[in-house]
Amino acid sequence: MNSYSSPTELGEAFARTRWSWLRSNIREQLEQRPDAAKVTIVTTDLLPAAVQTLQWLLKLPTPLPERITIGISKLDRALLERTDCGLSTRPLLEALDGPLDNHRARRRETRQAATDLWTTAAQHPIVASTPALQRWIAAESTLGALPAQTGLRQTLLTDALTVLEALPSTGITVTRFAATVLGSAHALDKGPMASLVLRALTFLYEQPATATLQPRRLWKRAGLRPDDLSSRVLLAGFSPAGRTPLETILGEHSAHGLPAVITLRLVEDYLATRPGPLLAPDVHVWACENVAVAAEATRELGSACPPLICIEGWPSHAAVALLSHLVQHGSAVGYHGDFDWDGLAIADQMMQYGATPWRMGAEHYRGAALSLTKLMRLEEPVAQIAPPSWAPTLATTMSEVGWRVEEEHVMNDLLADLRGAP
Repeated sequence: MNSYSSPTELGEAFARTRWSWLRSNIREQLEQRPDAAKVTIVTTDLLPAAVQTLQWLLKLPTPLPERITIGISKLDRALLERTDCGLSTRPLLEALDGPLDNHRARRRETRQAATDLWTTAAQHPIVASTPALQRWIAAESTLGALPAQTGLRQTLLTDALTVLEALPSTGITVTRFAATVLGSAHALDKGPMASLVLRALTFLYEQPATATLQPRRLWKRAGLRPDDLSSRVLLAGFSPAGRTPLETILGEHSAHGLPAVITLRLVEDYLATRPGPLLAPDVHVWACENVAVAAEATRELGSACPPLICIEGWPSHAAVALLSHLVQHGSAVGYHGDFDWDGLAIADQMMQYGATPWRMGAEHYRGAALSLTKLMRLEEPVAQIAPPSWAPTLATTMSEVGWRVEEEHVMNDLLADLRGAP
């Protein structure tokens, strides 16, 4: 029994400022390797108070080496002899922060669940009877494009198969079709669900999965019409020379330093009436995931803000149509997004549509993650993340470092780039 009357009192006695090496570093290692007999601590990552506590508990000399390896049995004895908790390492960690997880067993379970998931999908009647969809399922099982959570993957696959069973449709809008088939009018607007179905349609209609692929063409082949008003994209800093409705709106907003919300109908009207480029080919375009970047850029830079596309999460049909047009006419579009697993998938999709990385390399992630003090832990993916072709070491680096870096965390760097744009 420990001598503390409540969990709160125990937590105060082992406060994270002094015991971070135990409650974070050692806990994480024991969850990765439940049978570990030794653990390693990188002392250069510790606050002075934590270093002092570590030296006091284990009677270590000053200065400490950069890395020290400690036997769990030695740590058990020290905790029992030099503190009042009355607990060895593992029971103390569980008393402080809940049961220790077993990541190794969980990974085995999720790998098996993932295998079962793809086997079940391959046996679905629409897949079993359609060779093109059999090839789609085989490709999806190795692509790594779906969210990592097995339960979410199962829901997405089930819904995608429901959609495919109901196609081709009779010329109704995508939103009306989604409301009828999936119960949500916006289920196929954008995001993992829409992307999954569109990838299936590329196999079904034998379309090449290239950067120039137009989702609206696939919907049309499937007997559907994209909703051209609810599909939108946020733009700032666009100053085109023409006088079409799209160009007029963009030019007036840009002159006043304001962002403009543009619908798919406006984009398609422009593409149908003016075949030339929206911007000169030598004009660099920037693109971001989160609206906060566009808000800060237009507030700080005003009418001097360079061309900026904000996709607000997964790219909409409007964003894809505009991006494809710009790339087709020679514009370089640099994209930046969040460094988390969904952000990586969104970035990968943007690169497929022709964007190039903007501060999205492994070195940018590592530099940001190690320089910031308050970050959320990056959830461990329960399925393997495919290395992005444009940054082969990024996924591995993110797994190793383990912190989620959002665009707001690196806002100063992004604004500096936009400020210095020609």
